[in-house]
Amino acid sequence: LVVMGAVWSVPDLRNNVFQWHTDAVAASVPAAPVDDVIVPLDVPHSRTVAFLESMGDGQSVHKLPAVKMSPAQVESLRRYITGKYRVSNEATRMLISTAYGVGQEMGLDPLLLLAIIAIESSFNPFAESQVGAQGLMQVLTKVHQDKFQHFGGEQAAFNPEANIRVGAMILWGCIAP
Repeated sequence: LVVMGAVWSVPDLRNNVFQWHTDAVAASVPAAPVDDVIVPLDVPHSRTVAFLESMGDGQSVHKLPAVKMSPAQVESLRRYITGKYRVSNEATRMLISTAYGVGQEMGLDPLLLLAIIAIESSFNPFAESQVGAQGLMQVLTKVHQDKFQHFGGEQAAFNPEANIRVGAMILWGCIAP
């Protein structure tokens, strides 16, 4: 834990770890033929940009290159989440698509978002902690009320898309350079 804390607190180390992770993932994933590549985005980019501009401090959002997965990779990820966390196929597809869309738009690794969801709520959109963290990404709604106003108020914490977007925005604020 101490090493992880040091890595996250020193920007040069953090950037080196991200670069190493990106290189390792790129080397381990076989390239898919161009016609088999899909980008599972359901939400228009302009909607997220408008949301970030309304909530942001004027900083521009760091963009990642387009996230592309072959249908086989998406299916493998869906089967893993469905089996391990006992989530329906339809819900899993929606969560993967949302995580990839939000990750792409906000410059975050979509698999990091899915990993946070797995650890924090085990893919239960109605999860609630003893301290008041709610939803998939366990956002403290009392602390981040303003971020949920765009989605209709605090009750939006239980809306999977709103929770992922707000949780990703909080995460991005914590790790942005």
